[in-house]
Amino acid sequence: MGLSIVHWNDPAVRYRRTQSADDLLTVLKERLRNGDSVAKLERLLGPGELVDFTRIPGYRGLIERNCRQDPATCPDGIKEGDKFLSYRGGNTILTVQARDGRLVNYDPSGWPSKLGGALGL
Repeated sequence: MGLSIVHWNDPAVRYRRTQSADDLLTVLKERLRNGDSVAKLERLLGPGELVDFTRIPGYRGLIERNCRQDPATCPDGIKEGDKFLSYRGGNTILTVQARDGRLVNYDPSGWPSKLGGALGL
């Protein structure tokens, strides 16, 4: 019985069951680091949704422009073949970048600890 209580209190388990934005943010901030594998990300949160740039005109350009304007937030840049995976929690969509199966440009330290409203990263 104690094991199931601990398991239910795990924010990754809660996120997979409830899609809670705060649980999503907790896992992304506390359990993942730049360079971690996409496999670890998917073990924690599930597969996420691959961003299809052909369906969202201008989105890749926006990401690239943000990287150029603030290179400190994008030290690894963006390369052809990079994948962007989105996770939804309530009205919130958080997107992470991966290259060769690893998280890159991943630094959630400036993210809020709780999500009061919609936030897209």
